[in-house]
Amino acid sequence: MKIFIVCLLLPIQSYSLGLNEYIQQLKTNDVEAEKILSQSLKVRFNKDLKMPNRQVLFNIKDEFGIQPDSDKTTSRLTAQATKSFVQTGTDINVSFTSNDLTDRKEQIQNFTLEQDLVRNSFGARNRKLNQVLNTENEIIKLQTTESYEDYILQKIYSYLDFQLTYQSLKTAEQLYKDTLDLQREILKRQKNNIADEVDVERVKLQIINRKKSVLDRKQNFNSQKINILKSLGRLDEKHNITPDKNIEFLNEKIDFQNQLNSFWNSGRSIKILKLSEENSQHRIWIQKKDLLPKANILLGYNIDDSQRFTTQTNREETLVGLSLEFSLGDSVNNAEIKQAEYEKTQSKLELKAQSETLKAIFTELQSRIEIHNQKMKLLNQQVQSAKALLRGEKKRFKNGRTDLKTVIDSENLLADTEFEAIQQKIELAKTIAEWMSLTDTLVTDLDGELKPQ
Repeated sequence: MKIFIVCLLLPIQSYSLGLNEYIQQLKTNDVEAEKILSQSLKVRFNKDLKMPNRQVLFNIKDEFGIQPDSDKTTSRLTAQATKSFVQTGTDINVSFTSNDLTDRKEQIQNFTLEQDLVRNSFGARNRKLNQVLNTENEIIKLQTTESYEDYILQKIYSYLDFQLTYQSLKTAEQLYKDTLDLQREILKRQKNNIADEVDVERVKLQIINRKKSVLDRKQNFNSQKINILKSLGRLDEKHNITPDKNIEFLNEKIDFQNQLNSFWNSGRSIKILKLSEENSQHRIWIQKKDLLPKANILLGYNIDDSQRFTTQTNREETLVGLSLEFSLGDSVNNAEIKQAEYEKTQSKLELKAQSETLKAIFTELQSRIEIHNQKMKLLNQQVQSAKALLRGEKKRFKNGRTDLKTVIDSENLLADTEFEAIQQKIELAKTIAEWMSLTDTLVTDLDGELKPQ
């Protein structure tokens, strides 16, 4: 009995992975992206950690007593609710006490309102602290977006390198095919005794060089493809992924002056430094407030319905009072004021230093973009001229007006020019992406919306 095993070899499917699709997949598959984006979650708890408690606090205590030398029992019950109104600096306390003891029975109800008049005058300190924490949350969001944009820029570089290796590979393969066509022509001429053995060996050597170039560039492409799949968590991917043929950013029109004006007015890095300086000033105000005495006015009302020994008490009482709390020489708070003043000074200096640094970077980047554009135009013209030259030399070779070496030299010139043109396109795209990152126009928000679409 014979068993036949039939294996169906299905071709590996391939699809083009666009830059925007790549970025969107990174958000869901790359742990590094998830880690950066999760930094913004701090805003959910930052204020609650640092603001006074806004919740209602309940305190209930119930005790039951037994006297060993008699059958009498005692009970004590205390219930209390406290609420702080953060925006006004007001504390309200409501309590109820019920005691059943051997010598007395008590029922006391108490209501107290306490209002800060100096340190947290009618909630001024709390409102300032709330403003500081809102600014802190805004800074957290801006810093998270900045970190994410830096991350995206590096991933764009990786994708552009992926495109570089892919286009270089396709160019090398086309050059290899063209050399094979040339070899067929030489072998045909050899049969007709037009080409000699030197020409045959020369074109064979050219084919070997072209094949080596294909293998080198295929290796580079595979390495970049592995990096892309690794970042997406798809190393076991069975599809043959290729990058988009179109290179992003090359057609991006940059209005240098308008983008710079917009950046200096509302750029994230500038805004972070300005907000940090502003917060330092607010913190100095808060720390100075904390040096003031704590003076609170007290308003209360209580009801006492009790029997103590043989005396019955049925009393209602309105209370008015003042509490005062102060320290002599608060070294910790003084140090915190000095720290806030130091941070304010550092923020000013950092803003000035970073502004000067960015001005130099912007000037250098603008120059690079302009030069890259000029070089790319020249290389495009050079590629067209090299192609025309090669066509002309091949025609002359067929007519016996030039030798094979001249044709091969023309082929090599075209190859070098095409590879340089591809490299120049990628360099220009990277430089434009870097410009957009620095001017905060690459990623518009934490959704990672990439520009251009």
